[in-house]
Amino acid sequence: MPTSALLQNTDFSPSAIRKTTSYQNIMAIEPYLKQLEDESEEQLIKILTQQDSNGWSIGMAIVRWRDTTTTQKYLQLLENAFENEKLTSKQFTMILTQQNTDGSSIGMFIASRQNKATIQQYLQLLENTFKNGKLTSEQLTTILMQQNEKGWSVGMSITTMKNGAIIRQYLQLLENMLENGKLTSEQFTTILTQENISGLSVGILIAAHQDKTATQQYRQLLETALMNEKLTSEQLTTILTQKDKDDVSVETLLIYQDTKQYEILKNINLFMKTTEKFSSLLEFKKAIKQLENLFLQKYPVFKNSQKYFLNNKIKNLMSDLNSRISDRKTEKYFFEFLKNIPNSSLFYTSALISRLKFETLDSATLNTISFKLDELAKTHFDYDEGQRALADYYIGLLSQKKRELTSHELLQFLIHAQRCTPPHVMLDGAYGMLKDYFNAKTEEGARSSHESLLTTAENFPPQDNESKSDILLKKVLKNLVSLLSNNLFALKRLEGILNLHNEDALLDFYLERVLFHASETEKSSKNISNFFKLVTLPLHPTNKSRKIQITPEQCQELENLSSLNKPYNDAKESVATLIDEFNKGKITEAELFTELRNNIKEKSSDYLQVACNERSEITGNSYF
Repeated sequence: MPTSALLQNTDFSPSAIRKTTSYQNIMAIEPYLKQLEDESEEQLIKILTQQDSNGWSIGMAIVRWRDTTTTQKYLQLLENAFENEKLTSKQFTMILTQQNTDGSSIGMFIASRQNKATIQQYLQLLENTFKNGKLTSEQLTTILMQQNEKGWSVGMSITTMKNGAIIRQYLQLLENMLENGKLTSEQFTTILTQENISGLSVGILIAAHQDKTATQQYRQLLETALMNEKLTSEQLTTILTQKDKDDVSVETLLIYQDTKQYEILKNINLFMKTTEKFSSLLEFKKAIKQLENLFLQKYPVFKNSQKYFLNNKIKNLMSDLNSRISDRKTEKYFFEFLKNIPNSSLFYTSALISRLKFETLDSATLNTISFKLDELAKTHFDYDEGQRALADYYIGLLSQKKRELTSHELLQFLIHAQRCTPPHVMLDGAYGMLKDYFNAKTEEGARSSHESLLTTAENFPPQDNESKSDILLKKVLKNLVSLLSNNLFALKRLEGILNLHNEDALLDFYLERVLFHASETEKSSKNISNFFKLVTLPLHPTNKSRKIQITPEQCQELENLSSLNKPYNDAKESVATLIDEFNKGKITEAELFTELRNNIKEKSSDYLQVACNERSEITGNSYF
């Protein structure tokens, strides 16, 4: 029968579709849905919301037949009509939540009767509507929390399925709605704990009937909600302690699945419960005691992200305590507490960082804290914050009355500031300050450079009028700080050179470090020989036992510095030739440095590029 005739001769009322046993009539529904796309808004809503005497709508009748193609066409019709504003959000919600006399709706039929692909399409439809802001929080929660006469919701039906992909999609939908403010913590808790007449809930069904992967995702959802403060410890406790008719709790079921991971969730929840009550402790010593209990408690093995979260909470609590200090007595009590935190505590680094933020430290204590934070691995959860706190402490000395930074303090700030991710906001300005300090020939000049930085400490705008020699000096200083950041003896030597205010001495020291000492980067390079050592060696007039093997990195260092100057093509000696002559003992180290220093100060990057190429030809190695 032609499609047009089939459409004319088929009854598409909800009752007729629900009762039909004709495959031909079922197949006619698809072109009928296509025909509905051309209906007016008024006619479309009338057809889609019409119910028979048993409460069945056309949508309920379609999804009841479990024909995947037809159901998916129907859902696409709804989505297109909604997107094209032929349906309002209120009408769209009504279509999905209309119930028949058994209390079932379109969503419930899909969740309980349709296959994986159709359920995923339905969940994606809900995801799309909340992402584009077309449904309100109330409308979405109505769809998700609606229950039939036996108490079953869409979520309950989904979580009875043994399909990991669908469970993950449903839980991800809940998480996204929670994070985007479409679900309140109360609504989220209700969705997970509302029960059917058999005493089953979404949480119980997942914990009891799903595999380890699904329960792990559910546990992670709860943990994330708690850590993002989308769920209170009390609400999480309600979810975990809910029991089925056999008196078995969600907590018991999760422990059975993975005891270790559940212990982590439990400890985070207990921690949050304690911190939530912290602000209500008005007496200072009681608050300190509560904090001390958190510091000394033994915890399970947390992941870095969990440690980071817990330590941030602790830092906030310590900031709160510090703000309550009203006299010297309580201040001393607080600082003594921080001082005595054992290094075995999970929150030891938080105590160190808090001391940097709140105390004025003597040099010995500052060095000790700096050493402890510097020895942290870069992957440590508090490494970056520790480096930032150290940088902030040193730059904070500027704000003290009549306080000037020494070369040591400036170098310490720069070392820690450049380790931060992203780099410290004052980093570039502080290099400018170090440059000005080095250029200052008098105490008054040094003081003015400190005052200049202090007035621009908020943003440290770059100086557009810097001379080429100043730019060169800053580059040398930056390279030296990077090279020497882990070498205390070499840093001490650099401090002495800075205090001499002698440019030639600084460049000679820089050249020595580049040519005779491996940096941290160079140590991992395959081109570096075992000749390079990190020890600081004195400069000698001649030393035939010392040889230079120039590397691409070293050549690039010199090239970057020389690129600031004008081309100079009549160079008498190339870098490669000079190094070769030094290695043969024909020139002294002092002569080598004098020539290279002049090249950096006067000649171009073209000169050095040619020199490095010549060096490649001499040694047979390729550097570019």
